[in-house]
Amino acid sequence: MSDKWDSEHMLVLVLLCTYPSYQNRDAAKVLMENVLHNNEGIQVYVESLGSATGLYKRYGFKEIDRLKFDLSKAGREGKAVMDIMIREPNVPGVPMNE
Repeated sequence: MSDKWDSEHMLVLVLLCTYPSYQNRDAAKVLMENVLHNNEGIQVYVESLGSATGLYKRYGFKEIDRLKFDLSKAGREGKAVMDIMIREPNVPGVPMNE
């Protein structure tokens, strides 16, 4: 990751998750807005599983790559897709609490 996308000069959002009882209650929104509000002016990098990609897009992240994994190599069935996304600094028009 760091070699291909020069992530040394970015904020790398490693993991954003909410406890199941807080899902669909804007917990992810609060976490995301706090991260972005406190890091204006810095490019942000995230690796997203498909279920979270919509959240990141609402906050101005753009997909720059997509990785596909064959889960049979890990003893599971199917395939997994991970979207590589970047949010440029100071993206206008994204939802933010002031």
